[in-house]
Amino acid sequence: MVIRKQPMAFTRMKRSRFAEEETIGISKGHDATISDADMCRKHGVDDATISKWKPRFGPSG
Repeated sequence: MVIRKQPMAFTRMKRSRFAEEETIGISKGHDATISDADMCRKHGVDDATISKWKPRFGPSG
């Protein structure tokens, strides 16, 4: 039995769970008083995701 994939033209990209504004808010909302684990639990994201967001959307100062 051969399983064929759809051509790339018909596949859709996965929709982002968070809007860019929400991502910026979550990453900038992180401060030294809240642990990474608590931040992940609060927003329902993986710790690797928050670590990936920090360089892109984190505080610039």
